[in-house]
Amino acid sequence: HVEEIDSAGANDVDLNNYTLNTNTAVLKTVSVHVVPDTGVADNEINVSSAVDFSGQNINLILVTDTITVSAGLDIDNAADYNTLTIRPFSNNQDIVLGSDVAGKLGITDAEADFLAADGLVIGASNSGDVTVSMAGGGTFAPDPAKVTDFTVISGKAISDDGDGNTDVLADLNAAGTLTL
Repeated sequence: HVEEIDSAGANDVDLNNYTLNTNTAVLKTVSVHVVPDTGVADNEINVSSAVDFSGQNINLILVTDTITVSAGLDIDNAADYNTLTIRPFSNNQDIVLGSDVAGKLGITDAEADFLAADGLVIGASNSGDVTVSMAGGGTFAPDPAKVTDFTVISGKAISDDGDGNTDVLADLNAAGTLTL
C-alpha cells in the first residue's frame, strides 16, 4: 500500500494523525510520501508525540525531503524483522546525518535515538551525497537498544563534513551491523 500525501498549503504530515490497520500475521509494507510543493517552506513529516506502530507488523517507508522527529517512532514487532526506511522524495537530495541543514534531509543524532525498528535504512540509490556532520565532532548512531541494523545508502558519496572534527557513523556497539 502506498499513501501519497500532497502537503500543499504548508501542511505537514504528522504521523500522529494516522492509524494503521493491518493484518499482524502477515508482514506489510506501508509507504508515506510527502510531495514537495513549490514555494512552500515545510512539506515535512513530523513525529511530534509518540507513534507506536509496533503492533502492526510493518515495514514503514517515509519518503520526504524534510523530517522532524521529537518523540518516539516504534515499528519494532516481535513477529517479524521490521524495517524503517527514511529516504528523500527528490532525486539527488542530499542527506545530513547529525545536523539539520536547510535544503537537505537532515536527521540529528537525537532524532535517530527516537527511532525503534529491527533495521533502520537512511537514504536510497537516487539520494545525493550523505554527509556526517556532528557539531564539534562525534558519533552518529541510532540507539542500539532500539535498532539492530543500520544502513546508509547514497547514489553519490558518503563523507565527513570536513570541518576538522572527526565525525563517525557508529557500529551500534557491535550489537548489530552498519552497512554503507
